[in-house]
Amino acid sequence: MLELFEKPLWLISGNCDMWPSWPYTRQKERGGHVFHLEHIPLEVAPKGVTAVRRGHTHIPRDETDFMGVRWLNSGSVSSPRYEGPPSFAWLSIDQQQVGAPYSWELVALTD
Repeated sequence: MLELFEKPLWLISGNCDMWPSWPYTRQKERGGHVFHLEHIPLEVAPKGVTAVRRGHTHIPRDETDFMGVRWLNSGSVSSPRYEGPPSFAWLSIDQQQVGAPYSWELVALTD
């Protein structure tokens, strides 16, 4: 099923997942940006990271901290914990242009 997206898909395991092959954390560098993926929210971003992609709260967020690190949460497709609809997000990066801005598009799943 994941092959249907025809895009790179980076997975990490959450606290309720039963997929032992998925890592709990992952770092990826794309287009000059370093992305740290971890389910349980950290208090401080790891050194050298441009953005932290987190989960656990199931609440969509796009915030930038005082150090300039962007903190992203796509919400949840199965059990959102806020008044809005289930959601996921696409992160788009121009890998040909190092340091170019990347986009974060939250997709709300509605009937």
